[in-house]
Amino acid sequence: FQMILREGKTGHIFISGAGPQLVLFAQVSNKVPLGWARLLIKKSAAILHEIIQTNPDEAINTVLDFNRDEFTNLLGVSLDSIWKD
Repeated sequence: FQMILREGKTGHIFISGAGPQLVLFAQVSNKVPLGWARLLIKKSAAILHEIIQTNPDEAINTVLDFNRDEFTNLLGVSLDSIWKD
């Protein structure tokens, strides 16, 4: 997926293709490392592309496994690992 980055003083805007007919716009603070944001946006675009490729009849039976507490912990560990020696 191709991605465009517009860097600003207080935040950055990413524009990424997420399929043939879908574009993902994401805005992040300038405090977020660009590489980390880029990886998350790239992964999100790939997931969106997979979702729109799914047959609607199959999508009804799909369960999105999202655990907010687990995500928060993973986010904290990822951010901590960025600044470790």
